Amino acid sequence: MTAQTGASAAPLKLSYTGRSVTVRQAGRVLWSRAMRAETFPAHEGILHTAPLRGVLGRVAYVTSCTDGSRLYCFTAGFDKRSGHPLFTANGTPVAIGAGQLITNYWSDPADMPFTVVQGTRIDLSTGKASRVAFSIPPRPGCGSLNISVGLIGRTTYDARFAYAEQDDKCGAFVARFDWHGPNSQQPVLLPYKKTPATP
Repeated sequence: MTAQTGASAAPLKLSYTGRSVTVRQAGRVLWSRAMRAETFPAHEGILHTAPLRGVLGRVAYVTSCTDGSRLYCFTAGFDKRSGHPLFTANGTPVAIGAGQLITNYWSDPADMPFTVVQGTRIDLSTGKASRVAFSIPPRPGCGSLNISVGLIGRTTYDARFAYAEQDDKCGAFVARFDWHGPNSQQPVLLPYKKTPATP
């Protein structure tokens, strides 16, 4: 096997201005694409726990949010070499693991799903995107779920699982889903643990 040298071995670098996304290698522009005029780059600390832009596998991706009275974010993915569009997913990146990236589905609290964890899962080797929707079931003998903006808004992710906090007449609990798995999966129900950051 011959080692790559020179420009062909240089890493790809992505830049995003809010009006266009550009990928360069060794200072040379490989491609540049215009983005929606009504968007601006999503800023740090806004409903995401994974990088807002990057080059992973086959994919170069960026996240942007509308600048208006209501917040809507989307993540767009392109072929890292050609700039060909691969996907547009609602929401912001929340986790990366096992060669996949997941975005949350909602951005504005007015549009939150309260009993379903929704998102888009992207295969970073192909750029294929698929919707995920994991239903949080009521617990036996505990009545209906208490619809809580605060709890569903604290759904967290790691490289494998989504942890959806919810509440019923028996108290608070966590429904854990494998976000790499099928939408039909039943969650593992875990006890709720208050953390120092929990209100």
